Amino acid sequence: MALQRSPSRRATAAQLSAALDSWTRGQNEVGSPDGLQVHLASLFPASYQPRTLMNEETSFGNLRGALKPRPSKSILQRLFG
Repeated sequence: MALQRSPSRRATAAQLSAALDSWTRGQNEVGSPDGLQVHLASLFPASYQPRTLMNEETSFGNLRGALKPRPSKSILQRLFG
C-alpha cells in the first residue's frame, strides 16, 4: 500500500493514519510514556538508559530569532565596511 512504485497507487497520509488508528485500537492497549519506556527497555536491553529528567523544561527562545529575517549587507558593504 505505502510502498507502491506509482505515486497514484500509494496510500495518502490520511489513509495511512486511519489504518494506524485502526491497528492501535485493535491492540486494546492505551499508549503512555511509561509504557514506551518499558517497551524500549525490552527492545534494547544492553543499551537502554531510562529518562533521567521527568519534567524537562523546553524553551523556544531561539525560534523567534530564527524566524526574523536578518538584514543582509551587500558584498560591497561587507568588503569595504
